[in-house]
Order: sequence, then C-alpha cells, then structure tokens
Amino acid sequence: LIYGQPVEFTGKVIASDTRGPVVGAYLNVYSGLEGRLVSIRMRNLVASGQADPKVDPLDEGSYPRFQKTLTTSESGEFAFKLPTGYPVQVSIEHANYDPYQESFDVEEGQDILGREYLLVPRTEIFGIVVDDVTNQPIPGVAVEAGESGVPVAMINQLGGGNEVFSCESDAEGKYRLTNIPRGKQHLTATHDSY
Repeated sequence: LIYGQPVEFTGKVIASDTRGPVVGAYLNVYSGLEGRLVSIRMRNLVASGQADPKVDPLDEGSYPRFQKTLTTSESGEFAFKLPTGYPVQVSIEHANYDPYQESFDVEEGQDILGREYLLVPRTEIFGIVVDDVTNQPIPGVAVEAGESGVPVAMINQLGGGNEVFSCESDAEGKYRLTNIPRGKQHLTATHDSY
C-alpha cells in the first residue's frame, strides 16, 4: 500500500499562560492504522484486483506506518511533511507542561498550516504542616505526592511509570511541591517524631 501525496504540516507550540513559544517541546506524530480502515482499504484493493486476500492477509503489521519525532525550535515552531489517507495522532510533551494529544485525518492536497497547540503549565501544591494538638508548624516534614492519585508507597514498590514529587517543610512548616501535573495526586507527610 502506498500513501497519497504528502502534505505540509506546520505549527507552533505555545504556553497557555504566557502565550510565548514553548521551546524544546517533544512532538511525536504517527499514523497507526485501525483495523476498520485496513479492512475497508483491503476490500477496495481486492475488488479492484490489486490484492489477493489469500496472499495479502488483513494484518496491520504488514501495512505502512509513519512516525516523526522532533522538538520545537526557539520560536516554538515545527514543520514537516505528513502522509495522507490515514488518521494521524499527535502527542506533545514537555517537562514543564501537561501533555497534549490529538487525532485527525489527513486528506491529500490539504496542507495543514499554522496549527497552534496550547500547552498548560504544570501546577504547584503548597501548604503548611502543623501539629494537630499544638497547631504549631512542623519543620523537616517530608511531603510527597504520588501522581494520578497512586499512593507513594505503591509507586516506590511497584513502579508503573507514575512520578513521585517530594519536598521538605521549612522552619515555618511551609512546603511547596512544584511542576506537578494537573489531576488527582496522593499526598503523604512523614516525620521521624510523628
């Protein structure tokens, strides 16, 4: 199977808070065929005499795929050619922003120019650790957050790809966890005296 004529795909990755460019964002663009599309395409090829169902099985692994990986420039921009005729998945990642994903169809002869992607910056979790009896701040408390609501002990024991974010409370009991992905987090606070 052959892709149609490639189209130009250009765009820019922008920070939603500053509207400035996101430099070094990691783009992964790929075309993966869904079984439904493979069977429709194969049915058309068989009907036109271009494929024999006994010789050409409906196996996704035998069909072409496209993958392009790059990072954004100093201006947050990117540009490359995309194949046509199949759905494309775009995922964008950066250490300081929440990931972004999008799928769309690419039609022959229809360039995709000037597409803008807004990335949302990661957030912070902050507060003060106090003694529940005296209501006095507690310095030196290890505060940890388990990504996606998974308890830190489980992440440490089983792994699984979730991050653990940690900090220690200061002399006034204040803590600040930075660069936290948005969503559910599981917080723990530990101190040798408690």
